[in-house]
Amino acid sequence: MRGDRRLTVRLIANELGMNWDSIWKIITEDLGMRKVCTKMMPKLLNDDQKDRCMQVCQDILEHLETEPDLLRRVITCDESWIFEYDPETKRKSLQWKSLMLPRSKKARQSKSKVKVMLIAFFDVRGIVHTEFLPRARRLTSTPTKRSCSCPEHPTAPGREEHRLMEQPPYSPDLAPCDFFLFPKLKGVIKGTCFEDVEDIKMAVTTELWRIPEESFQECMEAWQRRMGKCVRL
Repeated sequence: MRGDRRLTVRLIANELGMNWDSIWKIITEDLGMRKVCTKMMPKLLNDDQKDRCMQVCQDILEHLETEPDLLRRVITCDESWIFEYDPETKRKSLQWKSLMLPRSKKARQSKSKVKVMLIAFFDVRGIVHTEFLPRARRLTSTPTKRSCSCPEHPTAPGREEHRLMEQPPYSPDLAPCDFFLFPKLKGVIKGTCFEDVEDIKMAVTTELWRIPEESFQECMEAWQRRMGKCVRL
């Protein structure tokens, strides 16, 4: 099994001439193992990219040490596609049933081709700004993509300077929109069939503004913990 971790319990039982229950008990109880799916990543980072992630996290954490109120002044943003219909996940469709009832069935469905690009900005208090772009446009050419903008001390009355804080590349686990905002939003609207693009925009805007302030505060605290974990690892 060490040579091929995809072996099934039945194949191991047949190979060793033992019954299925005994093999299952040895694997799960005696060896404490369980079978899990491979975790899908947007990109497998090379050593240089991992070093860059660590360096970016270290820089931000150093800023947080010297400026204790920095998290309260950070505004982060990102973009994501919102579909007219995005089928619910298999896990979301789980339901209780008695032993006598047959398992419910559902035809495989795919995302609709009708979609709209959402750009969302938020800080520790909540949503700051949202915008929907036409399908042909994206935010990738904008320098604030996946960045955090923090106001510094005003240099003149009524004026504030801002600086950009770089986010680690290819690391959705370290981007507040990716690990918090978009999953929270899409978890609610997933499985909903919208009438048109305007219906999508209205529903998305409503759900975003329903997220309580406490959740945004917890997100920023989690962001700091995740960066610390990245540096430690």
